[in-house]
Amino acid sequence: MFVILSVLDIASLKFVSVQNIIPILLFALFTAGFTAFVEELIFRGYVVKILKEYLSWRWIVLIICVLFTLYHLPQWGLPLPYWIRYFIMTVVFTLPFIVTKSLWLSIGIHFGGNFTYYMLLTELGFLATEKNDYIIETMGWVSLGFAFVLLCFIYVFLQKVKHYVHK
Repeated sequence: MFVILSVLDIASLKFVSVQNIIPILLFALFTAGFTAFVEELIFRGYVVKILKEYLSWRWIVLIICVLFTLYHLPQWGLPLPYWIRYFIMTVVFTLPFIVTKSLWLSIGIHFGGNFTYYMLLTELGFLATEKNDYIIETMGWVSLGFAFVLLCFIYVFLQKVKHYVHK
């Protein structure tokens, strides 16, 4: 991601002193861990538990995608690529839950995405840059591309392990 953002002249690596890394790391660990855990409990745990009584997995995934996307976007006013990315990431977080029947892999993937975001792209992150409409939209398209690649990887991985999980 850094290479693409650098080529597009969006971000450059910010060198951070060791004493400043600790607060960034603690912030990223706590925030990413807390949000991933709570959001997975709500969207993959509670909502799925209610919906699976009445609907097929296809409808459940679609409803969760819409709810998760709407939950994230109104407060930010972000452009279209972010809407699509949140939708795709919802599928990325939901597929492991469907296959494994456990929230832990979904929480781990969600944590990894959030942690990477906080460590790199927030105001405290290593790729912090001034934000304007062009940069925000370009970063959205780049992150959407990465979300799609991650979705493909998760899908292929789960297809390979599916028969081990359901033995």
